[in-house]
Amino acid sequence: MINPELHIFLADWARHWASLPAGSGPAARRAHFETVAAVMRQPMPDGVQTAEHWVADTIDGDVRQVRLRSFRPAAGAGNAQPALIYLHGGAWMQG
Repeated sequence: MINPELHIFLADWARHWASLPAGSGPAARRAHFETVAAVMRQPMPDGVQTAEHWVADTIDGDVRQVRLRSFRPAAGAGNAQPALIYLHGGAWMQG
């Protein structure tokens, strides 16, 4: 069973995406995605410290920058903390 709050999120997501003109190319889809993501972004919970890091990686001889985001309790900064590493599996569908 899906959490009812997720249904609200999915309905909002679909409503925002409905404004994308049919036949939009990759650049327009990416720009639209950035707009939708900014509108739907939730506030960061109190007590959470965030940081963005860029790490160089070489893929097929090309050096590319990979963005990493870290989220940690602000009060526990500097102390050992449990970790969860989430890797997106790809499948570019929106932008």
